[in-house]
Amino acid sequence: MKRLLCTLLAGLALLALSGCRSAFERDYYYETPYAGDIGIRTDKATEIRNYSMLKTALTNMITNHAEKGEFRFSSYNGNISEDLAAACFEIKSEHPLGAYAVETLSYDTSYVVSYYMANIYIGYKRTAEELNSIVYTSKEADFDANVLRAVDAGLPALVIRCFAPGIDEQSIHNLVKRHYYDDPLTLITEPEVEVTSYPADGTNCIYDIRFRYSLSQQRSSVMAAILGEKLRFSAEAMTETQQPQLALESARFLVESCAGGNPESIYADTAYGALVNGNANSKGYALAYKALCTALGIDCTVVEGSFGGIVTQMHFWNIVTLDDDCYHVDLSAMAEDPASAFLLSDEALWGRYLWDTEAYPACIGPLRYADVAGIPEESEVQGPTEGTTEQQSTAEEPAPAQEAQETDRTQEPPAPEEAEEAPQDDAEKNEAGEEEKTP
Repeated sequence: MKRLLCTLLAGLALLALSGCRSAFERDYYYETPYAGDIGIRTDKATEIRNYSMLKTALTNMITNHAEKGEFRFSSYNGNISEDLAAACFEIKSEHPLGAYAVETLSYDTSYVVSYYMANIYIGYKRTAEELNSIVYTSKEADFDANVLRAVDAGLPALVIRCFAPGIDEQSIHNLVKRHYYDDPLTLITEPEVEVTSYPADGTNCIYDIRFRYSLSQQRSSVMAAILGEKLRFSAEAMTETQQPQLALESARFLVESCAGGNPESIYADTAYGALVNGNANSKGYALAYKALCTALGIDCTVVEGSFGGIVTQMHFWNIVTLDDDCYHVDLSAMAEDPASAFLLSDEALWGRYLWDTEAYPACIGPLRYADVAGIPEESEVQGPTEGTTEQQSTAEEPAPAQEAQETDRTQEPPAPEEAEEAPQDDAEKNEAGEEEKTP
């Protein structure tokens, strides 16, 4: 009986042991997929230990135009879920490269034994070639030089990133505009500029700059050659040697050349229209005068402002520098009144004209139109008085009484009133005598 009981107890123990083994084997099999993921560790995954490394890894993916990446968070010193969400949002929305190139940025995570794995997925709105064509600069001067080279070459677009402060969309527009005003021979017409910054705000941005030209590159080159030749002949035709007189001579030349022109015609707002076609509005005059002054060695600037008092309209004129002093010159108004348009000071111009005084040099020079044109002052051009003229004629043909007075030096000269009346009496006598002789 005891033997039978022992045998039954042994059998039950074996059955119990067999059930436990089956349960263990099922748990071990369940854990097997985690062991398989560990194989990624040395092949593809990027090690991430902090938030800075996470952002750098995401940026590197975008730079390489990678669409999928695997990050391993081992000994990470933050909240992985929160940091992943924050980093993806920051890179896509606030980082220049992400804002410019990324369309979508998502991820999923899984836990592998002692670390987390994250799969990163990036969708792009730019090609790899577009990313590789981005120009990187660290100085504002280099940024400006790259933009102007693109304009001079007639490129349709430039994508450039600059790490220097002081650059924004408006400054790029002003840069291209000023370049055209300073050198109206390079491009016949002013290019239109469209700037989009990524991100929209901030000092560290990627700028997608698009240029639109009204003329083809070939047509613009042909017209620029014609303009250059015309400018050379015009400069050679000037005869003055002193800069103030030379500035006036060249201004008169342009005003006379465009006297019969149409300020509403095509190219009238360009130097080509003024110098070649004889058609100019205020902008065309200012650009042509700038080009001609530069060819003659005169420092000249195009001014963009307004004119008209209460109801203002956009207007262009120039500032010339003569003997280190600056003056306003408005060729569009010279035909009507040169004195009110040539070599004016800020004080004389302000009110009728308005401009950004901080963007241009102060004009306080002493010269005026009359000084350069050789016009005498009013006191010099006024004719002599009637009495003075008659005294001169009397001196040329002195009366006998006057001769006696001149010979007698001791005799006092007549009073001023008597001296004035004597010639009048003689004139009346002469008139009376002529009337008598008339038949």
